[in-house]
Amino acid sequence: VIVTNAIVDQNRTTNRLDERGGETFEIGVRNRIADLAVFGQGTLALNRTLHGTLGVRWSYSRMKTDLISFLPNDEEEYDAARRQGRGRLLPTLALNWTISPALTGYLRFQQGYRAGGISIAFSTVSAFQSDSLDMVEGGLRFGRDAPGAVRGAVALSSSWWRNIQADINGPDGPYTANVGTGRIFALEANAAWRVRTHTTISGAIFVNDSRLTDPADGSENSRSEMLPNIARLTARAGIDQ
Repeated sequence: VIVTNAIVDQNRTTNRLDERGGETFEIGVRNRIADLAVFGQGTLALNRTLHGTLGVRWSYSRMKTDLISFLPNDEEEYDAARRQGRGRLLPTLALNWTISPALTGYLRFQQGYRAGGISIAFSTVSAFQSDSLDMVEGGLRFGRDAPGAVRGAVALSSSWWRNIQADINGPDGPYTANVGTGRIFALEANAAWRVRTHTTISGAIFVNDSRLTDPADGSENSRSEMLPNIARLTARAGIDQ
């Protein structure tokens, strides 16, 4: 299987500054990002019950950043633009073991990343690096999709997150920065009971423990704290008809 994907994105952030004498002006950044990705994956039967999967994602990102100033006389100026491009190879490895017709085990390794950029905090413009995530996950899938049957899955995962990009609420407003390296341990379980042909009751739970293990300069006070925007416990229940 080969898949291609292309994304073009543009965003703009500005901050208003008040100077002595009552005059104000704004400073900001405009980021334009183009991302092209090609993904290929194949599966090979190692024996009657064991299958191996290998996938590779090649991604190339190019970003252009303009520094913008809005002067008191409403003139708009663009400073020297910054351009950067980078290509990456991201692998995916997986093993699937068919234990029985109603029980399958799996083990998976995957990498991911987000591009860096330029952030503005009040009157300061700074760059933040791309971050990357390595994840190892293992679990079991059980059951059958038939009236009266129950199906579901249980999974454990461990993730190592480097150069974490985080939105920080500073004294002069929010900005984006790299806060360091962290890890995430997670347990996920879900189940669905197909009561009748067109009625299914389902539920899921997600529990994780996340920590900032190696904080960047300026984030030392956050060492061993939970990572932002990652809920410790998430639960869901529903009925589909």
